[in-house]
Amino acid sequence: MYNILYHVYILYMANNVALDALIGGLICGGFSYMTGRYYDSINYVKIIAFVYAAPCLYFYLLYVLSKDSKTAMNDFTVHALIGTILTSILMILTLMFRSRERLYLIIGNLLALIVVLIWYFYFKIYELI
Repeated sequence: MYNILYHVYILYMANNVALDALIGGLICGGFSYMTGRYYDSINYVKIIAFVYAAPCLYFYLLYVLSKDSKTAMNDFTVHALIGTILTSILMILTLMFRSRERLYLIIGNLLALIVVLIWYFYFKIYELI
């Protein structure tokens, strides 16, 4: 009996992975289509930034977590929002200092990334909120 249940579970997980891969593939395909369609446009980088950063990745991860529970979806959304707010602050700072050398902007963002990650894990924000 255990052997049969094990094989049913493996089949179920394989179907889950296949469906997640299909959804992820459709999103990546859509992203590829959008970037290919607007490749010659002067707005190419802007379109890539919006499509990649905003709706696509969030939707896909929310979709994957929806199989777990509504609590997982809510927790994910709250922590994604924290990350988005901090990233938005870093983006605003990058724009404020856009007249600086590219290397300084990259190093500054790398240092900010390290500080944010240390803050999140050292203070165990994932347990507090």
